[in-house]
Amino acid sequence: MQFHIDLSKDLESLHNQLDRIESLLARRPQPVTKPREKTDKVMNVAETATFLNVSKQHVYHLVHQGKIPHCKIGKRTLFRLRDIEGWIAKRYVKTNDEINQEADLWLLRNPHSNKI
Repeated sequence: MQFHIDLSKDLESLHNQLDRIESLLARRPQPVTKPREKTDKVMNVAETATFLNVSKQHVYHLVHQGKIPHCKIGKRTLFRLRDIEGWIAKRYVKTNDEINQEADLWLLRNPHSNKI
């Protein structure tokens, strides 16, 4: 008993479906890739020193003391720009005027604490 199966119509149908899928995929809008933000930048010691306007030795000193956020990859010491910017922001020293304005605002909000 011998069976003869004609798959040519099935193959032609599959080929047409694949053509249609490829056509649809070609017409779909391409995803927009988000550009890396500048704060995703990774800097080495020299770049970090330049950014902070300090010497490379001072950056190494800060790393050794654990005072600056960094990561080590092998012997390389790297810094994320966003971490360094946050580190700088935390060390912001307010002016006397800013401190006085905050004190005045606090006294206005807490009138019962005004016992001098």
